[in-house]
Amino acid sequence: MPEQVNASTVLPEPYKGIESYRTEDADIYFGRFEEGDLVAAKIQSSRFMVLHAQSGAGKTSLLNAKVLPCLEARGVFPVTIRLQHDPVESVRTAVLLTLLPPPSLELATLDLLCKVAEFAPDQVTIRQALDYFDNLPVYDSRRSMIIESQLCDIAIPGAVTRVVGESTSLFARLLRAVVEVKRYGAHLESIARQCSSLSSTFEPITLDTHLSTLIHILNGEDYRKAYDKVLGALYLPQPELTAFFRQLSEVYGPQFPGFCIVLIFDQFEELFTLFPATLVSGAKSEAHSKYQLRIDFISQLGDLYRAATQATPSAADDAVDQDRSGTLPLRFALSMRDEYIAQLDPVSVFVPAPLDLYHLNLLNGEQARDAILRPAEIFGFKYSRECLTEIVKDLTKEDGLIEPAHLSLVCERLWQVSGKKLSQESLELPAGSAVVRKEGTTDSADAPEEQQVSVDTFNNLGRVPGILSAYFTGLLDVMPKHEQLETLEILEPLVTTSRTRNIVEMDVLIHPIYRNAKLREMLFNRLVDAKVIRVERRLRSNFVEILHEFLIDTILKEIQLRLLSDVGQSRFRAALTDLRASSSSPFRATLDRNSFDTLHQRRSEIVWDESAIEVMARSSIELGMPRDVCGLWLRQVNVPSPESLEQLLANVPAGAEPLAIGDMTAILAVSNIDSLRLEAKLVVLRSLLYWTEASQRDNIRSWIREAHLDV
Repeated sequence: MPEQVNASTVLPEPYKGIESYRTEDADIYFGRFEEGDLVAAKIQSSRFMVLHAQSGAGKTSLLNAKVLPCLEARGVFPVTIRLQHDPVESVRTAVLLTLLPPPSLELATLDLLCKVAEFAPDQVTIRQALDYFDNLPVYDSRRSMIIESQLCDIAIPGAVTRVVGESTSLFARLLRAVVEVKRYGAHLESIARQCSSLSSTFEPITLDTHLSTLIHILNGEDYRKAYDKVLGALYLPQPELTAFFRQLSEVYGPQFPGFCIVLIFDQFEELFTLFPATLVSGAKSEAHSKYQLRIDFISQLGDLYRAATQATPSAADDAVDQDRSGTLPLRFALSMRDEYIAQLDPVSVFVPAPLDLYHLNLLNGEQARDAILRPAEIFGFKYSRECLTEIVKDLTKEDGLIEPAHLSLVCERLWQVSGKKLSQESLELPAGSAVVRKEGTTDSADAPEEQQVSVDTFNNLGRVPGILSAYFTGLLDVMPKHEQLETLEILEPLVTTSRTRNIVEMDVLIHPIYRNAKLREMLFNRLVDAKVIRVERRLRSNFVEILHEFLIDTILKEIQLRLLSDVGQSRFRAALTDLRASSSSPFRATLDRNSFDTLHQRRSEIVWDESAIEVMARSSIELGMPRDVCGLWLRQVNVPSPESLEQLLANVPAGAEPLAIGDMTAILAVSNIDSLRLEAKLVVLRSLLYWTEASQRDNIRSWIREAHLDV
């Protein structure tokens, strides 16, 4: 009997708050069925289409929870791509993680299923596993546990590069009924056929195949070698996307009749915001290099589109003949914000006009009610009629439409305050009053009258304006003041003055110079848990962004009110900037009195390095600070050994800059100075004259004599 895994007693949530819906959230995604079917149909009928909408309309959620499952169920291979770090590499990474999840991920899903369901793999067939999963209610945490996506790290044979990112196993997609068992078997066979010994013994996968058979295949050394061989064949040394997809269609595609990949570029505006045009000429700045990545990607996208649309010898050719003639089985879809549509001119160079555009509107009242009520029904609670009316009324804008992000955040808050308790009480009811989970069932008798979120609860939370504004400010209000300021400093680089999101490497936010990394990491994780920011593993680094743009205005407001208006914190930040500039200066710069005083007073909040300490020591002397202040900083200066100093002075050039305080402190302890060159002694003398206090005049006279100068 496999080890038993206890499902979490914490209910999954019926609403996503400010997070986008994922593919595994399809069962709780409502209000967009018509648009989802329409977008999926347009993608299949058009070689290149553009989905556009304003920020907050729910483009990503629509794609993940409705369009992708719909396309997969129709037999095509959709791949969602975010163009980060390196756009071309982002495409290859997303395709490999989606189409070819590693055997270890498939095994992890099967192992988790067997543990959660207490299955003996040799006694359970795929059909029985599907029946078990279908009978799990949506609110059962075991369901989400089994199908949740996981972080993958795939080593490419013979290459330094690794493919890193989140992926969902094919077996999890089989459980969700977006992939048929025939396709799952074809996937395994397409890899197995790369190994002659495995291909000759491979038997078709059917609903009656036992789970132990799948585990045996995936765990086999031959299968793993075959998987590595496929990756090695796909990850060609040259980075051209056309070569990559041509190889993919030849190596992986033949097992699938009508094989077709749909490349869905989500948040395509990031190609313009993360890789902006520059005015740089000559020097290869970082900004210029990013722009070159954008130019290269658009060029390769054009080549890829032409390779997917070139004429074939005969209209009667089937899919295989078309592949042989050179046409790639690809379709393209872009999802982006309205205001960036005008920047698609480079795309219109290779895509015939007019572009196939589809505008996703905000929710209307009926869709909003569906998105509010249907998840609640699944989880066994209701909203009172008055509460529902007031929620929709507050959310409705002047044009009669409702932003999905606002709706989801309001409902999430009502769930936390009232709905969750009601749901737990409802789910403890005897059999016969069970929660409805099938689409289309809206019987009002599914929950008793008392299982309702009341309008009083809604009013007590400040209605919609109160919930939205309180979400972020509430996070800050419970923090001590220094944590509030540090939190806002973490968020500051993630928002732009043009009120858009910026994407920053996680290490930049947690480990800025001179700041407390332990405190920052704690606050950073708090922001992640609160769904204010999200971290994504993209290619070789962890990148951070604000989770949703409607938070930007509130964040900018709080930065202005709490951070920028705090005079003390502004002085502290300016002093740290001066310290960094002085530490990196080749001219042994010192601080002004204001910066020195600020840093000295708040020295316990700073993580010091040797160069910063030396700047403070030099500045304390130059500014004429009291002896105890100078002594505090001088005592912390790192003092090299006398042997290394003698070697340093033996090679010092004539006319050198004054020595550092630490060097000088150690030199004064060296008794054997006869072997030093005259040039080195002059350097010591200049340094003493530069740093000395009145009490050290005897040392000055001694070194003048050594330099054979008149006193």
